[in-house]
Amino acid sequence: MDWLPNGEGALWFAREVLPRIRESVPEAKLRIIGRRPATEVRRLAEQDENIEVTGTVDDVRPWLADCAAMVVPLLSGGGTRIKILEAMAQGLAVISTTVGAEGLPFENGKHLMLAYDPASLAEVCVRLMNDAAKRDLLAMAARDEVVARYSWAAAAEKFCTLCERVRRL
Repeated sequence: MDWLPNGEGALWFAREVLPRIRESVPEAKLRIIGRRPATEVRRLAEQDENIEVTGTVDDVRPWLADCAAMVVPLLSGGGTRIKILEAMAQGLAVISTTVGAEGLPFENGKHLMLAYDPASLAEVCVRLMNDAAKRDLLAMAARDEVVARYSWAAAAEKFCTLCERVRRL
């Protein structure tokens, strides 16, 4: 959370999207996980008892285990998007802005849900909060895709194929 785009996204989500979600799901909770959150991000938890800001965690898996979905509300920035892959590997549905999932080979509506603005992001969040079957289908499809593309077995197969090509040269 100490990377500016992460803090910016968390604040935007809490201020612009979460109130829209709570119009339909008043009890909706938000958990913001990440090391060294900015003061402004930490204040969100002081202002709203249904927002939790964890700071650094040793293992993200237990923190994600009871979440309905992981939201990636990035508005700017780049990077490897490892957190999306981790959530998918854990079998957790992922909702993201288009920037948040940029560069990943996943299909909107099949492996994750993408949204473009506060209203559409809130709508997708509410839909998945209320539709466990859709949430589970997304999570399973995403997990299968992550295992097929990024597991140790998949990586080893690609590496062996590459080594075989080099050997033939």
